Amino acid sequence: MTIKVEGTGKSNVMYTLDDSDFAEVDLPWTKTATIAPRGAEREVGRLVLVTPGNTTAADGMLVAAGCSITVDGKTVVENEGGKTGKPCSYTLK
Repeated sequence: MTIKVEGTGKSNVMYTLDDSDFAEVDLPWTKTATIAPRGAEREVGRLVLVTPGNTTAADGMLVAAGCSITVDGKTVVENEGGKTGKPCSYTLK
């Protein structure tokens, strides 16, 4: 499973994957982990989340950074390059 934040420059990113963190990162940024649901997660799922901060667009304006979540090479969630302004979340079962 891979989470990705698109853009240029630096951005704050909060994520939950195999661990959880909040950090300032250089864009574009990617984190990959192997995750297998355990116990009750097999029934209710395990939340994977990436919340990107802002990035600077080509015109110098601040815009929401894009994000995506990929499972086994297939993109399962994408926030349209930041156009929706929403975080990317997916429930892995």
